[in-house]
Amino acid sequence: MLREKIQFNNIVNQDLNNEDYLRKVFESGTNEELKKIADYHNLSPEQIKIFSHFAKLRRGLIIEMQAAQKERAANNPIATDAELNMGAYQENIEPQVREVVSKLRKKGYATYESGFGGFDSQVISFENNCLENFQIPKQVIDKFKDQGVIIEIKSNSIKLIFKNEFNQPEIYNFWQELENYLPDLGEPAQPCQLRQAVLFREKQKSFE
Repeated sequence: MLREKIQFNNIVNQDLNNEDYLRKVFESGTNEELKKIADYHNLSPEQIKIFSHFAKLRRGLIIEMQAAQKERAANNPIATDAELNMGAYQENIEPQVREVVSKLRKKGYATYESGFGGFDSQVISFENNCLENFQIPKQVIDKFKDQGVIIEIKSNSIKLIFKNEFNQPEIYNFWQELENYLPDLGEPAQPCQLRQAVLFREKQKSFE
């Protein structure tokens, strides 16, 4: 009986450590399921509330994007020059970061992932260490912090960690403001070299 109980607990713990399972519960789980996660990960009620908010927001955006991607593939499959450079249709980029990603690539920043990262954050990552010597002005960091947004800069990524609930337009505005502080690197980003981007460009040759 003890061995069976241990095995059962191990299965439960595997779920509670699985990101896909956690995200699903944050999207539409019961109060009991949310409590199990809160107890296991020592999360406060406010954290659970924020994680659930952004999980639902993310899910809504995914549904919206899937519809747009289907329509694009059916009606206008030929990529623009900017999309070929990026290695993806614009519809594959989450709407709240889509415009900023385009602006950054024109400035020379070789983006390769963007949008929702963890359960309470957004991230834009780069193929190189283009932000190694970059610093956001302290007044900007303080301004965002006062609004409930922590800016985390690494040499190859920018991350926004949310301490409050925000909607899509608000997140869009945060990214738009932040983009203004990133200097132009002098020339547009080189074509993305990730395998998925290369395959995207190869597939586009079939439309020629």
